[in-house]
Amino acid sequence: MATRYNFTNNGALQLPVNQQDVTYTTANMGADSDKVDVYIEFYDAAGNQVTPTGGQVYVYGLPMAKSWLPAVGSPINATQFTAPYASYTPPMMDGLCTQARVRFVGITGAVSALALAYKR
Repeated sequence: MATRYNFTNNGALQLPVNQQDVTYTTANMGADSDKVDVYIEFYDAAGNQVTPTGGQVYVYGLPMAKSWLPAVGSPINATQFTAPYASYTPPMMDGLCTQARVRFVGITGAVSALALAYKR
């Protein structure tokens, strides 16, 4: 059965991305994954969905204890997270993934994001 895991910022779903380099992680997803997809949306200060004007998004999966591996399709140019119809292919971890991590680097044109991992 598929399960959804949110990336959080100290429990909050809104992830500030207006720093030069910031990373967020999911809770432990267990050791029974086959594939994990990651989905992201960006927002302005008023909470409206926006398309970033620059930056990169990196997605990683943790299969064991300490070594993060890049997801298939990572990194993504942030301008591909177009609103309201996105033009990116969701990054995917193929195989064991006990946690997922998303890293926002140099994001411009957005102040926050929502991100989730979908374990299938």
